[in-house]
Amino acid sequence: MGNLRPNRGALHKPLAVLWVLGRVAAGQRWVRWREFGPAVDELLRVYASATSKPTSYYPFWHLSSGGFWELRASYTSAPTRTALDADDPEAGFTDGAYSVLSDPAHRARAVAIVRRTYLAAVAADAIVDAVGLTGCGTAAGVPRKLVTRQEVQRNAANKRRISDLYDDRCQVCGTRLDLLGRGYSEAAHIRGLGAPHDGEDAVENMLCLCPNCHTRFDGFALAIDEELFIHEVTAAGEGPAVGKLTVAADHKIDVRHLDYHRRFLARS
Repeated sequence: MGNLRPNRGALHKPLAVLWVLGRVAAGQRWVRWREFGPAVDELLRVYASATSKPTSYYPFWHLSSGGFWELRASYTSAPTRTALDADDPEAGFTDGAYSVLSDPAHRARAVAIVRRTYLAAVAADAIVDAVGLTGCGTAAGVPRKLVTRQEVQRNAANKRRISDLYDDRCQVCGTRLDLLGRGYSEAAHIRGLGAPHDGEDAVENMLCLCPNCHTRFDGFALAIDEELFIHEVTAAGEGPAVGKLTVAADHKIDVRHLDYHRRFLARS
């Protein structure tokens, strides 16, 4: 999706792509112009620059130049908005793109790429929420609601176990915070419990982290490979290893969760 737009000041294509990704997340393959146009115009009105005129008809046609979008109509040149209003054609991701983006992991990676590359100067979280993609921006996902007392006790037991295994010392940086004479750490789920990740609440899917490393891990600024080496992640991508994760003898980490987390890393 690196061919969304040449002008980083315009948000027509990125906002259109996010809106359509929201439809894909809802199970919708094709979108009609009369649904697409008003919805994307509203996103442009709210989140684009005040000097940028809402022109949703532009991405509806021109996204096809990227090779991942197709218009189910026989126009030989860019249609006018009047023509789109009259014909109400359908458009959507190509077969290959739709197949890939139907996978929540790949879809979340696409969202992260669009956010990092094109939306650094705008309210990206609000946009992602507005198009129905809440939870795709972080490794934690959308928080689940606790529905039984048994669930609360299970979560608490896992947190205590992971904290006890490391005496509240961060597995990434080694920091042990003292809070009123007691150690403090956070139990981070590698594959988030919330949608769209739906990870399991198990010690094999958890790390003992300090608040700083927890925030960076959930925000995709840290990655851990299958050999447990730690990598910092920037806009340029995943960097070389900067250290190795501390792992207690009794802590069996499921490397499948680490691999899942890394699949979300957006590389420009």
